[in-house]
Amino acid sequence: MGQNLCLPNFKGEQPGDIYCMSPLMVYLFGVVDNGRENGYNLMNAYLWREQDGGRGANNICSCLLNDFRNRGWMERLNCPHYGDLTIITDNCSGQNTNWHVVRLLMWLVEIGLFKRITLSFLVKGHTKNSCDRLFNLLKIDYHKRDVHTYNELHCIVHTNGFINAARMEPDEFYDFLAWQDLYYRTPKAGEFKRTHLFRMEGHSNGKEPTFMKKLDDMEAEVQEESLLTTKRNRECRYLEPPQRKAAIAKMLDELKVLKQPVLRPIKQ
Repeated sequence: MGQNLCLPNFKGEQPGDIYCMSPLMVYLFGVVDNGRENGYNLMNAYLWREQDGGRGANNICSCLLNDFRNRGWMERLNCPHYGDLTIITDNCSGQNTNWHVVRLLMWLVEIGLFKRITLSFLVKGHTKNSCDRLFNLLKIDYHKRDVHTYNELHCIVHTNGFINAARMEPDEFYDFLAWQDLYYRTPKAGEFKRTHLFRMEGHSNGKEPTFMKKLDDMEAEVQEESLLTTKRNRECRYLEPPQRKAAIAKMLDELKVLKQPVLRPIKQ
């Protein structure tokens, strides 16, 4: 889940004229592993400035991939899968609830890292969850301090005992959309926001397909859909199962770095 911070921050004193100025935005993305012992009390927080990257689906996918690497999950790409993974997130259509994240999770199932991934979006107006609670704890000290630089902000966030903060560099943001469009179809527009529960499952043997299932609130299957390419998809690459298995395994090597955003003149 994501939050925004501002630089400079003068919450430790009366802001004065700077209240009317445009601050530099620092984006924050947090991940909590509730599956570990006392994991609900520790959040991996990823920070980056607005000139380092935006807040779109490519940036969120990059943060998720970086978090999986930091947890050591990506080191077992050629080993038996971990089993099931459940991801609970807020309902932000610009970042999390989009097909790019779903297709990334389908890729994780298809390469065999996980047997099944369930993606659950909290309904609008949901109460606090682990990330919300830890974001509030993170901001307690931030709201009482004067913060002038990006380094100071990182130190304040990282010294919080509940937060493990890491910076995202510009070369760590990748263009997942361009790669995914080659190997996965895009569903029709408007189908996504009506569903709050998705499940990606399949096999990594290259023969049996990977499916995305839309579920209702009681986890009963509503619709099953395969986002894999077919021979009729002219804009995608259709490969026979053995060739496809080898092709998608090269995603991490084929991803291209995103172009950095340009700051508005008023913020330079």
